[in-house]
Amino acid sequence: NNDGYFEELQETESGIYQTKSFVGKAGSNYLLKVYYEGKTYDARSTMPANVALDTFLLAPLQLANMKVVSILPVFKDPAGEKNYYSFVRYLNGTKLKGTIIMSDELSDGKNNMQVILSSDEKLKTGDHFALELRNIDEAAHRYLSTKMLTANQNSAAPVNPLSNFSGGALGYFSTFSSQKKEAIVTDWIE
Repeated sequence: NNDGYFEELQETESGIYQTKSFVGKAGSNYLLKVYYEGKTYDARSTMPANVALDTFLLAPLQLANMKVVSILPVFKDPAGEKNYYSFVRYLNGTKLKGTIIMSDELSDGKNNMQVILSSDEKLKTGDHFALELRNIDEAAHRYLSTKMLTANQNSAAPVNPLSNFSGGALGYFSTFSSQKKEAIVTDWIE
């Protein structure tokens, strides 16, 4: 980090590396160096300040022939700064696939009114549902948004998402602040 601290990271699960005891600090800059097969790749990330997730609301929604879950994260975006968010969903303690992202481009300084639609959850009364709000930096948002755009390409020459690693490495390095809220689903209409 910019305070001179360094640590060798250990893989905690396939492709995920975390610190042992070091806790990130909002506003600090971090550098990750990866040594692989004689090459060095590096990426930088600045940890954004935490944005408080007050709560979230869930509602079933019918769109055409598909049932989806409407999720409204309730939080106030800090005014006067660019903020990028990702949302991670958990159902009965298991992390659901995929990450949902948004920015405050149209909602700077306002209460969030953007609904997240998801068809992955098959909720029923009694389920434990959790939502984690991560305040990510611009590089992580750029990677995740270009990954979404490039994932379903039908062109002959697809392009890779925009990585923040040097040397042409695919992937991204991200430091983020987060907050997680959990609720028990009651009276769910199936």
